[in-house]
Amino acid sequence: MSDNLEPKTYNLKPTESASFIQSPEWLDFLRGEGHQADMVNFYEGEKIMATGLFQKINFAGGSYAECALGPTFLQRVSLAQREIDMEQIVAQAKKIGAKAKVDFVRFIFAEDWSEELAQVLYEHGALQPKVLKHSLVPVDTRWLLTNISEEKFLETMRPKTRYNLKVSWRHRAVVKEIKDKPSWWYPLLSQTAQRDGIKIFSEEHYEKLLALRNIDSKLQTYLFAVEIDGHIASAALCVSYGQTMTYLHGASDYNYRQFMAPFALHFGIWQRVKERGFLYYDLWGTNPSPRELAWRYKAKWEGLSRFKIGFGGLEKNYLGCFDIPINKGKYRFLALVARLWNIF
Repeated sequence: MSDNLEPKTYNLKPTESASFIQSPEWLDFLRGEGHQADMVNFYEGEKIMATGLFQKINFAGGSYAECALGPTFLQRVSLAQREIDMEQIVAQAKKIGAKAKVDFVRFIFAEDWSEELAQVLYEHGALQPKVLKHSLVPVDTRWLLTNISEEKFLETMRPKTRYNLKVSWRHRAVVKEIKDKPSWWYPLLSQTAQRDGIKIFSEEHYEKLLALRNIDSKLQTYLFAVEIDGHIASAALCVSYGQTMTYLHGASDYNYRQFMAPFALHFGIWQRVKERGFLYYDLWGTNPSPRELAWRYKAKWEGLSRFKIGFGGLEKNYLGCFDIPINKGKYRFLALVARLWNIF
């Protein structure tokens, strides 16, 4: 993708809905890792209506351009106007995809779920993903709000969550922010990933993320850990941008599971999110509760979702993931291969 960014893009202020994944700072991070990425403006006439960070992703069968949790619209408008905006987004995305020479363009829209908006996208050629369906970016999540007192936060938790939190306190769980270079982080993360059957990035990737703790930037990372009798029982890597801190990666020691350290961890992070003036703590992925979104339910997320939902907060259901085929014949072929062999 082109390396020529329009300067206006960098002057956009973070909004309530702007994700760190759509920030200029994240663009710099991606490029620092060697990824092809660019910031693109979407226009209504001559006026910028939205901006989107796109990453070009190559895979065995071809390539696509992904705009995760974007584009970021610059104004709040009526549903009717947003439907018109979506028509423009699809039309301009087709030009972006053709110029980037990719097989399809993928959006993971951060707009709130709307059957009407989804229908507009379908009518203009967008599809639910038929290849590479397993996105690393959640389309349903839960925000913990900080505009309430600590007492109110405890009241809004489910009884089981509140009980487990008190269990962790009885075992003298202490939440700390880790500012040095921890030798234990990646081994603990690897153990957790192997136990839970999830994929993680390379150790170098996490080292680069942790390096963002020590720079003067609108995007910051943080590493929090729970110690019980001097032992690291649970830890979380978080990132902040705009008004939100996001829980990105977590790890825990299975041998300390009876001490309920993750409950103390997220309560302690919420306290720090509140102290530092952020409005939201994004728990980064749950199953959806609305019946109309039951098709997005993931069985393997059931336990994790139950854990996160126990803290209360606000459920966020995004418009979600849509593909816009550029090479329609090849996309149909990839979809057929995926359906027959289930390899994507």
